[in-house]
Amino acid sequence: IGEVPYIPFREWIPPTPPTKRATGSAGNAIGSKEQSLRDQAEFVFKYSSYADAEKEAIPHLGFEGSTDVVELISLAVSSRHTERPMNVAVIAQSAAGKGMTIETALKMHPDEAVITMSASSERSFVYSDKLIKNRVLYWKEADSLPDDGAAISALRAMIEDDNFTYEYVSEGLKPKTIEKEGPTGFLTSSTKPLPPQLGTRVIEVSIEESTDLTRKVISAAFAAASAPDKPNFDTKPFKAFHRMIQEYGQKEAILPEPIASKLASHMNNHPNLPKSMQRHVKKVIQALKTSAIREQFHRPQSDDGCLRVSKHDYEVLYRTYGPQFTRHMHGGLSDSHLQVYHYLPASDAENGKTRKDLETELNLPTSTVRSYVQLLLKKGYAACLDDKKRPQTFRQGEPLEREEQSVLPTPDELWGEQSEC
Repeated sequence: IGEVPYIPFREWIPPTPPTKRATGSAGNAIGSKEQSLRDQAEFVFKYSSYADAEKEAIPHLGFEGSTDVVELISLAVSSRHTERPMNVAVIAQSAAGKGMTIETALKMHPDEAVITMSASSERSFVYSDKLIKNRVLYWKEADSLPDDGAAISALRAMIEDDNFTYEYVSEGLKPKTIEKEGPTGFLTSSTKPLPPQLGTRVIEVSIEESTDLTRKVISAAFAAASAPDKPNFDTKPFKAFHRMIQEYGQKEAILPEPIASKLASHMNNHPNLPKSMQRHVKKVIQALKTSAIREQFHRPQSDDGCLRVSKHDYEVLYRTYGPQFTRHMHGGLSDSHLQVYHYLPASDAENGKTRKDLETELNLPTSTVRSYVQLLLKKGYAACLDDKKRPQTFRQGEPLEREEQSVLPTPDELWGEQSEC
């Protein structure tokens, strides 16, 4: 969509870089190949963590708005190094910036990390000869996926199991089997929630939608058009860093027992626990472990050589995944949905608000207001005063109250003042 004004490479590096580890991830002396990747990734090592470097870089890739969802997608792509990669679907209206959000995150990762599927048949990924182990399948438009059938069953199996087996009947009615070694992550976007059996296997995230953000994007696009010769921000250091993890990093991390117990206790005491939370808890654990694996080269070696989830990892999770996690717990309603709900007059009010009122006073795009009102109506949290009257007016429907207790404890509640367990 364009780029923000270019800032010279050295002008936004923190003044006090952390000390590099003197040994490789396994405690051995660093070999020449690993040192070469370290040298290429030098920019990332000038920050106290990979997450800090990435958060600082994202705006320089032309991305406008909150970086949290971009960081969450990047974390999911990083999980390809683990035994069970994370799966993410970005859900938003058309032209809301879903593709830009995903592609900004992918710029941080090597090209070989992702298999992109755009215009293809439903089962083309099954018959493709591409290796899928420790890679992410990026299906650009999930709206083209069927709700049922062999193709969607194969996709569910691929993103759920470590290895993928697909049996079919060839010409002459001869049974054949295609086997692919995983694990494989999944990344996609859609204008509507995914089919239930697929949706429970992914993290569905929403992105920021506002008129102010649209204005920023327009301004950035014209700024980029007025200075076409400005150099693009170089993401090669990030790509080298991920190659270093792939080749030389540890691929497993431990969640300290006291922290695991406190997290379990906090969630179990929450008054509203849907059955699907079993899978969402696994996603939380995987995100924490992925962050620890991604940060291993920025941290000192532990005495036993094990990687452990730290307070920093939880802070990243709480900031990027926490709002999406809470959204799931409250019926799929985001903070923006709640903003629209609380703006509507009370259920016993005689006069309501029109969609135009919501657009103007909440500074939201027309398509976004239409989508939010439709979801609130569907769930019974909004009511139309008179279907025949135009323009339609709305007020609140059934009471909607978010639980005061947070689904995830704050970092300080979980860890206290200490940065490590």
